[in-house]
Amino acid sequence: ILGEIAKGNKDAIFTMDLYTQKIVDYLVNYINKIGPKVDALIFTAGVGENSTLMRAEVLNKLNVVDVNIDKTANEAKIGEF
Repeated sequence: ILGEIAKGNKDAIFTMDLYTQKIVDYLVNYINKIGPKVDALIFTAGVGENSTLMRAEVLNKLNVVDVNIDKTANEAKIGEF
């Protein structure tokens, strides 16, 4: 999908948009239960660990809390932190 997004494939872009929105919706449900003070978000398991675009898109859509993305850390490969 990432390769197709890079090519401008509208279906791939829509798929990523829908996928990241579902993740954000899920996060908002939990944030609503624990309160607005979120110290960190940890992305795991395959795509969460390996897709800088997916992590950035999720955080860009998460409007209910003030989160900032560390671009250097987000773009680093696992094991380089």
